[in-house]
Amino acid sequence: MRIAHLSDMHLLEPTERPGFGARFVSLGRRLDAEGRLDKARAAIVHAKASGAEHFLFTGDLTETGTPAQFEALAALLAECNLRDDEVTLLPGNHDAYTSEHAWRDALEGPLRPWAKGDVVELGDTVILPVDATFHQPVTRSAARLTEELERALEARLADPALSRTRVIVAIHHPPHPRPGPWHWVDGLLGCKRLLAMIEHRDNVTVMHGHLHRAQTREHGVSRVVGAAAIVDGALPESYGDREFGNRSALVA
Repeated sequence: MRIAHLSDMHLLEPTERPGFGARFVSLGRRLDAEGRLDKARAAIVHAKASGAEHFLFTGDLTETGTPAQFEALAALLAECNLRDDEVTLLPGNHDAYTSEHAWRDALEGPLRPWAKGDVVELGDTVILPVDATFHQPVTRSAARLTEELERALEARLADPALSRTRVIVAIHHPPHPRPGPWHWVDGLLGCKRLLAMIEHRDNVTVMHGHLHRAQTREHGVSRVVGAAAIVDGALPESYGDREFGNRSALVA
């Protein structure tokens, strides 16, 4: 199974003037709705041409999580002919800026065809999507691994059946701490608990976005893979095979 790891599209409303929140969080980046759609479309087309069979989007799909932005995302997925079984979506902090129920409403509305459960089974690979987002002001960009999320994820990882397969923990924020007080503003609160869960599991990879740059880090015997931001014009360099512990290759 070849998996395209795509992140941080930051889609805007194509026909509406962006509000204050979108203008604030887009400082330094053009408010070009069509341009952002073009970049996202190009990334999906590139991934398809490279042989991707599943498309994992790790958050910040929209700029502020307005209904119109989620509708633009749904239209893009439909235009690119991505079936429900080919897509796994999870939110980032930007997708929760408009309201605390923005992501739920999107999954029950325009994104309903691509909504998934707590586990995505893809043959020899299992994706565990983790939504650690919460509603917060646009002046903050953190996430939170709650005790409930931690218990659920720990129970999944402890499942003996998963010890024999590849496991992707998909989350928007990287699991490593940010420097000093910046962690409260922009980091994943509770990240050390996530790192403790994965460090002895050689079949687990954490895949994230948020940093807007591609990087691969090792944590114990596990791997942490970050994707570059599509909104910055990034196309994945390769969907070729990569070593994944003692098992078959994972595409990132």
